Amino acid sequence: METERLSRTLDFMRTQLLPLGFSGHMDSDRSLHVLIYDQRTRKTILETAGIPFSATCGKAEALHLVQRLKRDIDAQFQAPPRIAP
Repeated sequence: METERLSRTLDFMRTQLLPLGFSGHMDSDRSLHVLIYDQRTRKTILETAGIPFSATCGKAEALHLVQRLKRDIDAQFQAPPRIAP
């Protein structure tokens, strides 16, 4: 039952991150390993492990994590602040 719920939660996260690729798995009983990549080039955009996560989390928790991952991705691609001459 827990495995089914985890699978549905990861599928939900995957659809929320489209068109990016998403792979996630539990790296311990209470943490998640996530890989987000460009589906066309297969280039890794974000990889992180040890994210606090429960295999029985609901959609609200999963959506909160997706929003956090999107912020992390956005932060990677923001231009550094310009320094005036």
